[in-house]
Amino acid sequence: MLGQRIRTLRKQKKLTLEALAGDQLTKGMLSLIENEKSKPSMESLTYLAERLDVTVSELLDTEDKQKLQAVLDEVEGYIPGGRYLHITHPEKIKKAIEEVLPSIGTSYESARLLHLYAFALESVNDQTWQSYIKRAATLYENMNMVHPRVKIALFKSGILFEKQSYRDSLELFLEERRIIEDFFPRIDTLSLIDLHYHEALLYYAVGEYDKAIDITESALHLSQESHIFYRTDDFYRLAATHTLFMKGNTLTNKYIFKLKKYGELTDYKFAVEFYEFLNVASLIKREQFEEARNFISEYESNKDPLLLPWFLKEKGRLYYLNSDFEQASKILSEVNFPEYLTHPMDLALIYEVDVILARCHLHLGNVEKAREYAKKAEEIYAPLPESVFKDFMRDTLRLVEEQT
Repeated sequence: MLGQRIRTLRKQKKLTLEALAGDQLTKGMLSLIENEKSKPSMESLTYLAERLDVTVSELLDTEDKQKLQAVLDEVEGYIPGGRYLHITHPEKIKKAIEEVLPSIGTSYESARLLHLYAFALESVNDQTWQSYIKRAATLYENMNMVHPRVKIALFKSGILFEKQSYRDSLELFLEERRIIEDFFPRIDTLSLIDLHYHEALLYYAVGEYDKAIDITESALHLSQESHIFYRTDDFYRLAATHTLFMKGNTLTNKYIFKLKKYGELTDYKFAVEFYEFLNVASLIKREQFEEARNFISEYESNKDPLLLPWFLKEKGRLYYLNSDFEQASKILSEVNFPEYLTHPMDLALIYEVDVILARCHLHLGNVEKAREYAKKAEEIYAPLPESVFKDFMRDTLRLVEEQT
């Protein structure tokens, strides 16, 4: 009902009847309109829409939902796998949504289109995306839709994350989480686990590992209580990967073994292979080179291995540690990792390849080549948190500079 929509918007703006009525309506007339006892003229309706900062369509709820849904179906196809920071054809998304933008109202379809429009604008560096994402967030809140509101929080935080502003990304996420938890009296378990997961992800990104583990434990406990094992493998994988950043020659971490059991129980190939990668890293750390070599050879013979670049990295490291610098250099030069891996822990592991290549070339007498790889690694590691990998990079750079 029109009156109800006006009252809802007025209260959201924290306006009194008198404040909204202004100098063109009386408080009494506005009260009659809100109580559905009087219908405003088009002039009054336009005036109220302007003061409430909405369109007349939003007040009248004249959306053509079928048309909006058709556009929504079209633009969703430009977001591969739901990866909002990697959308394809942003200009096509903009064009399609701009055709229906004047009729955007207060429905879910409208909120989602504003949501996607903001994604497209941000991807072409149009800063007006912030006003549209704010409108989408407000609509989701009004409809008590927690999950898409959480997605907006992740998107906003993710923009800073992609720019490697990890601390700023964490702070923005924590503020968004506070807003969400203050607004919604009840948050569904899946959304809560999403919030836990991304908070842990960000604490890992800034090197606050104890906080990350605490959040992980809370999320896993929540999953067990709710009998919903959503993102369980993600939590195990993050915590297990963290083990590689710890000093010492062993990888004794309960999450590694939980990851293995989870993968076997659910027949999840990726989880099992990730455990196997960690196992190889553990064998190499313990200098059990022959066993590690056999394990890698067996893995390479598998059909359609999912983590081949990671195993090749360890293979190259194995040859380096056995002083076969030519072979190590050849293997590591051919390792290619997916571009979507942007988390600091992933980057620290990936660019260890360049650090080892620098050392290989140094041993082979290619000092300039060694310096090139070492300097590249130094630039990559600069924004990353402290770790054994960053220490390894610094030691390598020092060795290279001593030879130049």
